[in-house]
Amino acid sequence: MGAAGDMLMGALYELLEDQKFYLEIMNRLFPGVTVVARPGDTFQVHGTYMDVWIDGEEEGEIEQSGSRQRFSAREKEAASVKGIGDLLAHLPFPVSVIQNIREVYHKILEAESRVHGIAVSQIHFSRLGDLDALVDITGVCVALEMLKPDSICASPVCTGTGEIHCARGVLPVPAPATAMLLQRIPYYTGEIREELCTPTGAALLDHFVQKFGPPPDMENTRNGYGLGKKKLPRASFVHAVWGEALDDANLK
Repeated sequence: MGAAGDMLMGALYELLEDQKFYLEIMNRLFPGVTVVARPGDTFQVHGTYMDVWIDGEEEGEIEQSGSRQRFSAREKEAASVKGIGDLLAHLPFPVSVIQNIREVYHKILEAESRVHGIAVSQIHFSRLGDLDALVDITGVCVALEMLKPDSICASPVCTGTGEIHCARGVLPVPAPATAMLLQRIPYYTGEIREELCTPTGAALLDHFVQKFGPPPDMENTRNGYGLGKKKLPRASFVHAVWGEALDDANLK
């Protein structure tokens, strides 16, 4: 249900054969950042919560609303466009991984820029820039580099409905930046009055998914469940399936 950076990262984490190595990589990338994979359950579905800690404080998924008011000095520096570029320049990954991280983050920047009518370079950390969003994006890109799938398919995304309250007032769900990122993604609102799809989740799906629709005919070999942290009236998770397609035509 829905899509958020930490949920996607948790689902892919569960597909990895070497989870310990993955966490070792993630925990030496950004100064002051700790990534923890925490087993948990939601409505009797067992999966993984991905917790991101920055300077000893747990951070939440970035939201288009920009409602968070407390930022550390490290977050403020990292949140600038230049700061993000500096962080990425020092990551020990192949060029393709760095490029994926840049492109996903830039999708969010472009959406925010168009929604607010300002240049990308003027986007302030209180609108975009939680360091954990960058960690989530990086975590998904690294997991996919380790998995190396031939193709990625996804079901239509549930966005939730209703309104969200933020520093600038009340916004509809999906929030404007999220709606912009969903332009090439089939989605439905569902009945839950919560924001279920974040800009980070939408940007990651838009970047990596080749086909949206029903699951292809496949031999399922591994399953991953990335759990969401919102308290909802039904199970909240992203389900990732690893398998072999029975017919390549289903992936086109």
